[in-house]
Amino acid sequence: MKRSHVWFGAMLLVMYAGSLAALFLVEPPRMSREPLMLLIGSLNAAFGAVVQYLFGSSVGSADKTAMLRERQ
Repeated sequence: MKRSHVWFGAMLLVMYAGSLAALFLVEPPRMSREPLMLLIGSLNAAFGAVVQYLFGSSVGSADKTAMLRERQ
């Protein structure tokens, strides 16, 4: 697994956890609630995609492709 993928996943996790914590700890201004919910929804989808890649079959497929390239 590439180091950049790990850093990107960690950065996304921190942003996701921070936005959820802020949502519960701080009352957002009335006009900012909808954009904030859109941001959290987008982060939720991105976090799900990262988890699915890192723990799903995509990483195994990428590793297999890299091993095949090394054999040539």
